[in-house]
Amino acid sequence: MRRSAMLLVASDRVYRTLLWAYPADFRRTYGADMAQVFRDGCRDAIARDGVAGLIELWLHTLADLVGTALKERVTAAAKRGKAPIYAQERRSTMPLFSKPARVKTSLDTFTKRATYALQLATEEARALNHGYIGTEHVLLGLLRERKGVSGEVLHNLGVSLDQARGAAQSLVGVGKQPPPEVQALSKRAVQAIDRAIDEARLLDHKFVGTEHLLLGIVETNDGAAAGVLTRLGLTAGQVRAEVLRVLAQR
Repeated sequence: MRRSAMLLVASDRVYRTLLWAYPADFRRTYGADMAQVFRDGCRDAIARDGVAGLIELWLHTLADLVGTALKERVTAAAKRGKAPIYAQERRSTMPLFSKPARVKTSLDTFTKRATYALQLATEEARALNHGYIGTEHVLLGLLRERKGVSGEVLHNLGVSLDQARGAAQSLVGVGKQPPPEVQALSKRAVQAIDRAIDEARLLDHKFVGTEHLLLGIVETNDGAAAGVLTRLGLTAGQVRAEVLRVLAQR
């Protein structure tokens, strides 16, 4: 067995062992995808910079793992005996929407379709009487924006708008009161948009499109959109793979 292959196998085994630092529910949901991403990163690092590249990757990985594992364990402990995991989606933390279906944002790198999908997300939130814009609403907005890359990806994966709406409603419920005039992004939605910008940068894209928004919401920990897709039988890894496949064909 070649040295690089041995390093890859050893790194994979050690990383999988380290994943036990995360809570059990987190490992079941994200463990396989995290291991796959790490394996891919190891291959790229060795191909690019050899052993030195692998060592550098491990240093970044260990620093990130220690911080995120501790955070997830604290979060899991805080949730025991409290409201359902997705209740935090209802907290409005970053006002970006001032009128129904009107997005106020200075993010001029967003494509027209991505911006339109966010506008549609406000309509989906209002239809559910939600006074916030969560990742689940962004997912529904992406499904309605059928011509975008995300719409094609979700269609290819067999996700329909009606299915997603039903799963979202059963997951987060319907509000009892009409939503306020001013809607805001939930904490998880803010994280998803930040992640979308990062995803665009990682793909060396000069814009943020619907495909980046989709990657952002599925990779956001504890986001309701990920829960909706899980109920529909999909994982973040499957969505990412299909996004990359569709992009490669364009």
